[in-house]
Amino acid sequence: RERDGEGRCRARMAALRHARIRACVSGALARIAWFAFGWTCAWSVDARERDGCRWGCSDAEDHDEDVFSARTSSEALECACRAVGAGRMGHVRESFDAHLRRVASTLESWDVPDAVLVAGYGHTVYGSELFPAQLASFDRRRDVRALVGSSAERYMFLYATTSQRLWYRAALRRNSDSDGADGPSMTAVNFYTGQEMCLRARDSAMLSLMHAADILSVLIPKREPTLALACVSRLLRNAAELLDADGSPACATLANTLRTRVIADVLTTSCTRHRHEDDAAFAEPRSMERVDAECERLARSLRDTRSEVVFVLRATGVIHI
Repeated sequence: RERDGEGRCRARMAALRHARIRACVSGALARIAWFAFGWTCAWSVDARERDGCRWGCSDAEDHDEDVFSARTSSEALECACRAVGAGRMGHVRESFDAHLRRVASTLESWDVPDAVLVAGYGHTVYGSELFPAQLASFDRRRDVRALVGSSAERYMFLYATTSQRLWYRAALRRNSDSDGADGPSMTAVNFYTGQEMCLRARDSAMLSLMHAADILSVLIPKREPTLALACVSRLLRNAAELLDADGSPACATLANTLRTRVIADVLTTSCTRHRHEDDAAFAEPRSMERVDAECERLARSLRDTRSEVVFVLRATGVIHI
């Protein structure tokens, strides 16, 4: 029976591959050039993949299935990822597989649709702007779609090709002025091709939730709010506003969940007050009002960061100053 299970995993693994060192190195160099000079990164992938990293009409909107009605599971994808070594790859705090599961677990606790939950597990299977290792190539999207479904794969692809840095900046700019003139969508920038695409309100919200869960998964609770927590807070609030703008009952329900439970839980559990210097057992939640106000102040500070490298390090919790 165990051998049969391994055989099924090998069959599913056809959509994925082991991360290639040469591709990781060229991807890292391309991202350095992208940050430093604005040179897009398509040159760093194999020639046969370059068309695959471009956005098409089907990426702007999924006509095959609705994200709230799609029924899918991450079981096949998890099996395939483990088969190509995700458990042996390193990440910020833990193995790559453990990181993927932590992101998915966070999204599950927020009551997101199944397709977004699965996409959360696979959010960097195609790599990302800040993670050049790829377990799936862009010319195998059809095979990945067969594993996880149309909606989940589309969100995985959008996450992988959208500039995280520019998405964070767009999130921090939204509602930062008193006129409240932000529209019911966000514009994504493809760091491989330079394409810009205005996403629908619900897609903007789902992508923001995936980004928030990704940042949150690598944060260690601090006594005071951090710049990265402020970024997470802004992403969650933007997601709630975008879901409201969508107007559908399902989106309204998820927006209400974010406002009434998720945001408060994230802010209070990610920021603790310690009675004793070295004793985490005495940690208590801080005042929600104080944390919220401090996060807004930090969000403005993060938004005004000029250096793109420093901005990303702050937004993702690598540095706190």
